Amino acid sequence: FEELKEIVQEDKTIFFSAQNEAKVAQSLLDVAEDMLKKYPTTLREDMRLLKEGPLDEDQRLAIEYRRSKKALVHQLKQRMEDYLEQHASRRAGAGNPAVSLE
Repeated sequence: FEELKEIVQEDKTIFFSAQNEAKVAQSLLDVAEDMLKKYPTTLREDMRLLKEGPLDEDQRLAIEYRRSKKALVHQLKQRMEDYLEQHASRRAGAGNPAVSLE
């Protein structure tokens, strides 16, 4: 956040627009996907591990912690996907073709 704040303060040509918001949303989506790829297990696998056990208290707490972090990242990912879908729909509805963010 501090890095973004410095960029905005230094570069007065940065402005906010729907297109810039979509680029930020795409960047956040990419970060969320990268974060999820780095975990050794999926959210579903963590749930299975917790249900099937046996786990000692430290193992259970570690998996719960990892699962809660993943759940937050999944929520971010879903919100960014929803935002980008709405953004594309608004652009298409306005008679403008969807803009590629790549």
